[in-house]
Amino acid sequence: MFKTTHVLFVLGILVALLVGGVGGFVWGRNVGLSEQINIRTEFFQQRAAAMSGAPSAPSAPGDNPQGAGARGALGQGRQLVNGVVKSVEGNTVTVTQQRDGSTATLTVDDKTVIEKMTSGTLADIKPGWRITAVEQTVGGTTTRRIVLTPGQ
Repeated sequence: MFKTTHVLFVLGILVALLVGGVGGFVWGRNVGLSEQINIRTEFFQQRAAAMSGAPSAPSAPGDNPQGAGARGALGQGRQLVNGVVKSVEGNTVTVTQQRDGSTATLTVDDKTVIEKMTSGTLADIKPGWRITAVEQTVGGTTTRRIVLTPGQ
């Protein structure tokens, strides 16, 4: 009825379809996560520029249009840190920046707002978590806002 070659051919096609489907799923997931990070970074850059009164120009993901360093100012008195938590020691958080791999250090105090799906605390910041931090200094008072996302 069925020849062995026919059965092997059909099995080969099924395996190829399965491998292609799994590969497509993984690739699509990675592209989606990368796009999510880029959109979040661009949002915080535009928000920081808008709050400081500076005009916001569209930029490519990971671009630093102001040409500043790892903790570069996005406007007068504003700084953005976006990356993965490397370590937490006391009230100091070390972050590996997404855009260029540099290291930024955040100092957390009682005025710092830490957010996750619900409000958070310094104890919620763990190595491996993605972190976005915005800092603003107005009239000698510094306010920080930190957003945490689990995983990389």
